[in-house]
Amino acid sequence: MLMFAKGEIVKRILYQNPGVEFIFCAGDDKVRYPLPSLHLHLLPYSPPLTPPQTDEDMFRALLLFPPSSTSKATMEPPLSVTLIDNTKEYGDVELAVSPQAVFTTAVGHSSKRTLASWHVTTPEDVVEHMLFLVGEVPMSVGEEVRAGYL
Repeated sequence: MLMFAKGEIVKRILYQNPGVEFIFCAGDDKVRYPLPSLHLHLLPYSPPLTPPQTDEDMFRALLLFPPSSTSKATMEPPLSVTLIDNTKEYGDVELAVSPQAVFTTAVGHSSKRTLASWHVTTPEDVVEHMLFLVGEVPMSVGEEVRAGYL
């Protein structure tokens, strides 16, 4: 069984879909410990432990551009692609997404340090702002989007 961190999953999705033009990724940065499968007690050995994961890994994977860059990003084949099918040759892909279309969003208390570019306080805020972006829910009168906050 292969287990990958969230960042590796994000890289795989982008590598296999280089034409995406908008990326929104949100997380609460809480540590996640992978749950072992229930059948592991049947094995004659102990499988290696997978390190705890946080959403920082996912946010780090989306640091595709150098600061203040307006250029396109090129991505190497991620491990989650090459390990699953190592019979093929994989090359770099150029991503269509621009730096202004990548939104990494931390959910929770605003004082927590994060690699995310944006911040909201609750999961409900994520849903509300996504609905606003697609024109389904109007923002409240007088409410504005401040730099660094959705």
